[in-house]
Amino acid sequence: MNVRRVRRGDIYYVDLPEELAGSEQSGRRPAVITQSNWLNVSSPNVIIACLTSQIKNPNMECHFVLPLLKGLPLQTMVLGEQRYTISKERLLEFRCHLGRKLMRKVTRAIRAAEREDYDGMPLV
Repeated sequence: MNVRRVRRGDIYYVDLPEELAGSEQSGRRPAVITQSNWLNVSSPNVIIACLTSQIKNPNMECHFVLPLLKGLPLQTMVLGEQRYTISKERLLEFRCHLGRKLMRKVTRAIRAAEREDYDGMPLV
């Protein structure tokens, strides 16, 4: 892994195990680091949210479509319901960084996925 300090909001290509099931995200793919910076300094692992270029159900509260970003070849969507804890060794290549404004929206999508009363439907 690159010696670059890992920060909340960084987007990396990550290497997820291929032996996942169903619609779980796997293989080499972009992901955003959602773990706090104080943990990023001390932990050998990071918490990530997967990104996808397959923009399905963009109006679900747990999804957030990112604007086109320099560093990513296609428009991507954050999957707030697809979060993993992975070793920093699985971080392959830094692509870009999301600022506070975009990370607030990512956090909102993650919190929607964690809400006990969330039914997956978009807000009307």
